[in-house]
Amino acid sequence: MLVMVGGIYLGFTFWLFLLIVSLGLWEFYRIMLGEGNLTAKIYGTAIGVLVYTSLAWVFTPNFFPFSLPSSGRPDSLAMLLPGFIVVLIIELFRKHPDPIKNISTAVFGWLYVAMPFALGYVMEAQADKAMPFLVVLFILIWCNDTFAYLTGRLIGRTPLFTRISPKKTIEGTLGGALISMLAAWLLKENLLFPLSHGIVFPLLTGLTVAIMGVLGDLVESKFKRQLQIKDSGNILPGHGGILDRFDSFILVVPSIYMLLQLADLFIIKCAK
Repeated sequence: MLVMVGGIYLGFTFWLFLLIVSLGLWEFYRIMLGEGNLTAKIYGTAIGVLVYTSLAWVFTPNFFPFSLPSSGRPDSLAMLLPGFIVVLIIELFRKHPDPIKNISTAVFGWLYVAMPFALGYVMEAQADKAMPFLVVLFILIWCNDTFAYLTGRLIGRTPLFTRISPKKTIEGTLGGALISMLAAWLLKENLLFPLSHGIVFPLLTGLTVAIMGVLGDLVESKFKRQLQIKDSGNILPGHGGILDRFDSFILVVPSIYMLLQLADLFIIKCAK
């Protein structure tokens, strides 16, 4: 946590996330494709890193030596299509017995790992606040996780999702959500909403972090149950793998990004 916050404060977010994406993609393909199938792991990870870098290039051109004519426009995402075509061609010439699994796993890895971190970097690069926006986001996630655990231990009685995570309770989830919303309101000056001085959008931010953080954890827990593994990896001794550490972040960031777009539309509509 300290390394993450320090890296963001020092302006190394792009490179820090690039490392996380690289390790996270390799970890994802290792658990999804098994110990063999090295070719699919290599091209999935390499192209996924390019997906992350391409999105950063499109939406934050000032970071790079030169920018695209259509930087920041949705049609710029068409530049990601060559990666998908490359995967199709590679599998065409391979003799692997299950090319559909390789292709779908590769693309899912880009969506699940590379794109959330790219969106996180984009939001951070576009922010101009006293406290980095990503630091605020990590604080909200930490508040939600910590107080959901503490509330669950103290008063948790009603299981939330027994089939996937027997220890999670409804009481704990509500406790984490309330603290996350309170923390978002206290840190509202550092959020990205134009109307951040109000109460609605900060509370929605905290609630979104709480809901999507829990869902992110449950999604990864379901993956691990199907694969019959305890942790996604062991790169962080005592803490599991990259995906274990960032499972909440992976769903929180796209959700916050969409919430920001909806807020912009709402503000534009109200201004007319």
